[in-house]
Amino acid sequence: MPRESRSLTLRPEVVETIHTLLRPLYEDVEQVRSCSGQDMFDILESSPDLDNTTMYPDTILDGLAEMIVRLGGSEQGKTRWLFCCILLTKDPSRPLQQRTLVVRAQSQASPHKVGVASVSPTVEMSSLSLRAYQSGQICYRDSVSPEDTVIAFHDVEHNIQSAIAIPVGAEYGEPVAVIYVASEFDGAFSALHDQRLLRLLGRMVGEAVKSYQVRRQGVEQLGAILNHPDIVDSVVGTFFSENKFIDDLKKDLQAFQEQHQQVSQPETRSTIAGAAVEETQPEIYVFAFIGVDVDHSSSLAAKYGNTTMRNLYREIAQRIKSELASTFRMYPESKFYHIYADRFVVTLKNITHEQLISKARLLKKSLDLAYKVSLLSTQQPPPVHLEDLKITVRLAVSAYTINTLERLFDEYRGQNSINKVREAIERSLATELNKGMSDGGNQIRAWNPITRLFERLGGD
Repeated sequence: MPRESRSLTLRPEVVETIHTLLRPLYEDVEQVRSCSGQDMFDILESSPDLDNTTMYPDTILDGLAEMIVRLGGSEQGKTRWLFCCILLTKDPSRPLQQRTLVVRAQSQASPHKVGVASVSPTVEMSSLSLRAYQSGQICYRDSVSPEDTVIAFHDVEHNIQSAIAIPVGAEYGEPVAVIYVASEFDGAFSALHDQRLLRLLGRMVGEAVKSYQVRRQGVEQLGAILNHPDIVDSVVGTFFSENKFIDDLKKDLQAFQEQHQQVSQPETRSTIAGAAVEETQPEIYVFAFIGVDVDHSSSLAAKYGNTTMRNLYREIAQRIKSELASTFRMYPESKFYHIYADRFVVTLKNITHEQLISKARLLKKSLDLAYKVSLLSTQQPPPVHLEDLKITVRLAVSAYTINTLERLFDEYRGQNSINKVREAIERSLATELNKGMSDGGNQIRAWNPITRLFERLGGD
């Protein structure tokens, strides 16, 4: 099929950059052919520990640093760029302005020691590398005097006349690394061609660093997968999950069904999907549930980010756990579950209506207090400053007497009766929590045995 073709037109600066990048391939043509010729070769996927390059140097990043120096060309019989260092952050969990940069790879002529040489914002705040990292912009000096504090290591770098620092990956957010190059010549980085070249080489460095990080994640914490395959998120996954809640509830409902096989005497069959109690006598609830949702969680996530919210959910779970050990200690069978996101469920057995409402009020009062939460890191203990986060919660309280459960099983007859009753219980809690959200949150909605309706409790 004929097609029109036209010649490819490239700007001179593009052609110049391509020529510079391809030059090593033509200079080392035999090596290129031996590595990329027509034959079968083993391909090694490098996955170094970038935090331990002192003992195990990374040949790829070291090679990229050496290549950067080589592509800088020569002048007056010397390499125009003296040495190159690739710095990575030491403490990524800290705020960007508090992070220390450490030399993790370098060219052969570098005077620094890998894994030891570093620049810290508390000591070398004027460091060229730190400025580039924190600003997300290229920082360079055409001429460096011995008194210029922008060079953090005058004592080892000696006759440095110009230097440049390029943040790697800053165009996509936080930089993943910094390339630092120094020269014995003035103005060695002033040309746009040099900066264009270093930016492209920075893309290669960024790709290597990110690839290492992904590959390392693939082999980390394998023991946790083997020992606890059901726990994925280590932040909130250590608490009972929705799967555990469903499993426990099904077992409880099955046990109840087996103990009450006899059909109840005819009576009023007004079934409420989720909860019902006898109208006059304060009977004991066989099962009771307190659902918990955080008010305005989506707005909080948009303001503080997902890391903060995960830490908040962990703190809420810890507080509920403490309440079960104190406020609910008279009910040793009490449990709580993290269902998803900001939703939790507390289960109780054999409790009166008055006690249930009283416990729900105490639980809400405890959960409505402020939380100290890390905004940047999920590590325990948090490595950075904690912020006070004030929230409110809404609760939904449902409970089931023997007669109520018998009526539910009578309504949902059949092979899947247990699952249907369980779904009705869960649906009841979810419905009332959503009503509480629509009503502005910060409230308790509970079943009223007198009106036989879910109502908002006064004074909450």
